[in-house]
Amino acid sequence: MFLETPGDIIVLSCVLATTVLILPFSPSITSDREKVKHLARNLRLLRLVLYAAMGLLAADIIEYNSLMQWSIAFIHIPDRPEISKIIAALVFSEGIYYSSLLAIIYVPAAMILKERALEPYPVP
Repeated sequence: MFLETPGDIIVLSCVLATTVLILPFSPSITSDREKVKHLARNLRLLRLVLYAAMGLLAADIIEYNSLMQWSIAFIHIPDRPEISKIIAALVFSEGIYYSSLLAIIYVPAAMILKERALEPYPVP
């Protein structure tokens, strides 16, 4: 189920922030110079959202790994190396999952903003 882990909440926050950043111009922005400033600001903020989400998700993965390693400390089974390999695979797959989600969120938003920046604006 979604929104069970801190990582899911971070990704949802990233989606919401990205959605706000790619909204069309407000009607109050009329000049081309203001539009360019608005797009440049949104691209910078989008990068900032991506970096913050990457940092928080990295911390979440480290916490997940620590929790899993801590839990096997209480297991006294001779097959402990296999359990460690399973945990490493789980942590790796969780990292890939969140990295993929960030890419799926960031790349289309960045492309939308860059396309808007390349659009010719009519000069009054």
